[in-house]
Amino acid sequence: MKLNGALAGALLSFLARAEATRVRGGKASAIDISSVGDLLEPMEPRQLQTGDFVPLACNAALADAVCTPLPADFAGVVPCGVCYSMSDFGGARAGETLTMASGLNVIGRLDFPDGSKVTIETPSVFVQGILSMSSTRAVTGEPDVRIRMTGDTNVNFTPEGENAGACSGGACNVGPKAFVVAGGQLDINGMPDSCPTWSHILSVGHAAQPVPADFPSPPDPPTSSSGALCSASVVNEDFEGGLNQWYGNLGAYESIQEGSHDGSRYLSITERSFYHPGPLFDIPESVRECTLPDTAYFFKTKIRLSSSSTPSLCSTAGTNCPALQFGRMASDDKVYWYKKAGVDPTIYPGDNEWFDFSGVVEFSSQELSTDDVFQMLTVNGPEAGVDIAIDDFSISLPEGNAYPDPNNVCSNLIVNGDAELFGGFPFPHTSYVSTSQLYTKTDGDNNNYFHAPSRKYFWDGLSYDLLPSCLTPSSIYTFSAKVRVNSDVPVVVKPTIRYLDPNGIEQFDTITTCPASTADGGFVTCTADFTFGENYITSPFAKMFFYGVDDQTSAIDYDDISFVHKSGSPTGLVLDSAITSSCWGPGATVFLPSGSPEGGVYDTATVSSVQGAGIVGFVESLVNGVGPITSEKDSPDFAREVAVLSRNIVFESDPLSSIGGTLTVLRTPRVKQTIQGVEINGFGQEGVLGRNPILFKMNGDLSG
Repeated sequence: MKLNGALAGALLSFLARAEATRVRGGKASAIDISSVGDLLEPMEPRQLQTGDFVPLACNAALADAVCTPLPADFAGVVPCGVCYSMSDFGGARAGETLTMASGLNVIGRLDFPDGSKVTIETPSVFVQGILSMSSTRAVTGEPDVRIRMTGDTNVNFTPEGENAGACSGGACNVGPKAFVVAGGQLDINGMPDSCPTWSHILSVGHAAQPVPADFPSPPDPPTSSSGALCSASVVNEDFEGGLNQWYGNLGAYESIQEGSHDGSRYLSITERSFYHPGPLFDIPESVRECTLPDTAYFFKTKIRLSSSSTPSLCSTAGTNCPALQFGRMASDDKVYWYKKAGVDPTIYPGDNEWFDFSGVVEFSSQELSTDDVFQMLTVNGPEAGVDIAIDDFSISLPEGNAYPDPNNVCSNLIVNGDAELFGGFPFPHTSYVSTSQLYTKTDGDNNNYFHAPSRKYFWDGLSYDLLPSCLTPSSIYTFSAKVRVNSDVPVVVKPTIRYLDPNGIEQFDTITTCPASTADGGFVTCTADFTFGENYITSPFAKMFFYGVDDQTSAIDYDDISFVHKSGSPTGLVLDSAITSSCWGPGATVFLPSGSPEGGVYDTATVSSVQGAGIVGFVESLVNGVGPITSEKDSPDFAREVAVLSRNIVFESDPLSSIGGTLTVLRTPRVKQTIQGVEINGFGQEGVLGRNPILFKMNGDLSG
């Protein structure tokens, strides 16, 4: 380090004011430089220096002197003209801690050769001769040399030899934890010149697409009591063979008629006296034992309502529309009813029209209990006098393509995003509100899309269960969807994900904001890259839904939904090729500033490996709220940087003390000072003039 004294002071002052000092417990944080105030003022009257400090004449031959190992009884003073070496601390005494209660006073020379490993605890360090330190190995987070400043009381410095008169009264009060260079020289190099301390991120290495061990898969049909494998279709009735355990229920009249939607036979229920009677299937044991509990089934039937007198309430008032009900008489002789699916009045085509009535249904273990007296399925709901006709009634397991591809589970998080599979079933998409329903519709171009009618809440509409094991920290997926709000005024929709953080608290993340849409304006497309945070993979669920801003009633249509894997969690960075395993090593801590203009957001990570030239891997996933890592490959103008924080030589303050240390080069002109590759941690004394982490005070020319 070759700096003119005035220039050094101005530079430090500028850096301090630009960085805005961060202080913990009265100390400036590691690698911070606090405000140096007016560098040309004396620190305090009692610390007044009356002249410059010069190199001691008794050290004239010191550069050529042979250094001897540090004496075993060393008490903290290196005599003038003498050189002590810490070489023993690279061998038998490596890792020792030396306590120098009266301070370390280097009047001659104290040398820490490469490989020395020692910690020195002392209330003061005075350098009147030469203090030299060297470390050329890769930084690993474990320092070789550590100088720990202790004590909270003021320390007096008494100069030697020709500098004896430089302090008024013979001694200078330099304050607590003082590291002072007065007439001496620092020759400290903890990192070779060839090793960069920071680099732009040239490119980012990413983990491969996740391969979850557990994911939704097609269920296997059970085995019946006879040992036969059950069919995937547990109910499949076209009424071509008669009633087959179907009835009218509660006095209604059942019959098989000709002339269904396709000219075939169908079941007709007439003479209904109130809303409850309708087509009823008495579930036999053979159906019950082949039905899997808590498993999605596709229910579908053709249905027609007709009335010889007045139109049905479903067509005129939107009430009393058909519903699929499951009933059971439990062992307590009570009958329990469970609604499984219903016809939304907004999609009802009108009386005397055959239409598809469908839904995704499940049956709980309780509903399938073998202790029940009986179990049944019925289609009911319309008022008295309305006839109900059904045909092609089926309940079956979804096909295999209703589940993620087992060979590519996380490639696209969405199955059936275009609504073209399964003949009109929205599965595995559902309604976010359990009492609402989701349908598929077909436009004039035979394009299928999802339709959420009769919404009741802002968050009501389509939802999808994402697989948390695919959502690795900092992985990026590209989201895309088409949305249309059936409203006269423009409405904005926000795709959102709901999940639990590690404390079990619900969190909501917005994927993107879709352009406003209306019924007449057609579909709008919303696309965005979304980076998953670190808490998704530990959440028991990740439910995506569409939030309708300022609209909780308009029907919403959705189409072409996808969430495609773009890149995995960052596993490493490609940096400056000069960063090799000889520079940065496993255990070193690096710092990544935020890629956004907001301050105070950063990330740290621990180096796990350095492979080749500039290829750095990390222990942790590189995510802590800093967002995507932009490299020069992504954007040359906005590439982020990474800097190594660890050093092999550390000057630090006692972490149990509230007073920080200070490093001052005091009125020592024309003496070259080298401070390179050093971590200075916890230095600086807040609110005290001249007690800066590093202070070059009235040195003039330091070019040597």
